[in-house]
Amino acid sequence: MQIETDITAAEVGKRLKLLRVMAGLSRLTLAQLAGVSKTSISYWEHGTYRSISPRSIKKILEAAREKGVICSEAWLMNGMGDPPKPLQPTSTSSHGDIETNLSAELLQHNPEISEFLSHHSSQGKAVILKVEHKGMSPFYEKGDILGGVFTPINKLTLSNETICIVKINGKLDVRKIRKGSTANKFNLTYFAYDKDLSSPFELIDVSLETAAPIIRMWR
Repeated sequence: MQIETDITAAEVGKRLKLLRVMAGLSRLTLAQLAGVSKTSISYWEHGTYRSISPRSIKKILEAAREKGVICSEAWLMNGMGDPPKPLQPTSTSSHGDIETNLSAELLQHNPEISEFLSHHSSQGKAVILKVEHKGMSPFYEKGDILGGVFTPINKLTLSNETICIVKINGKLDVRKIRKGSTANKFNLTYFAYDKDLSSPFELIDVSLETAAPIIRMWR
């Protein structure tokens, strides 16, 4: 299969990289599975190599599927049809166990988020949160997307301004965490009032087993 123009080659390269990152594959691993060199994968992703054989395409798609991500040849080579998607929308073999309030579609379309999950989920339960209020302004604004990894609370060093993603009554939120009045109790607060807040401005002496310090933000 021949890629006709450099622009098209660059677009194919972007789609190939997105598929590889979503599947949690390094360039070397994908190259080995596809029966090509790591340099070829790099050239393809940068749009500087014009020819990808049908055999390599088939093996690339098979390698991604083995890692829990399905993709069609039409999308990879021409951008037609549905983008790659996990066999299980919120938990795949490449991303491990994650918590998120994002749609599966947004997870699929953002290669940086996919790469974050691939890199950090091996450290624990990765979490991606879209901020739905202005309660943490000016640190984080409504619409910001935050990434972290849930960590046992006893392994975190808490200061008076520690901001983490937490899970309260089954719902993800971002809060400032301070030690409570007794051991293993914590106070969770916002920084600003907002009409969209769905829970009290401050929660006093809450039991909290895990929290996820903010590692990455997308704005």
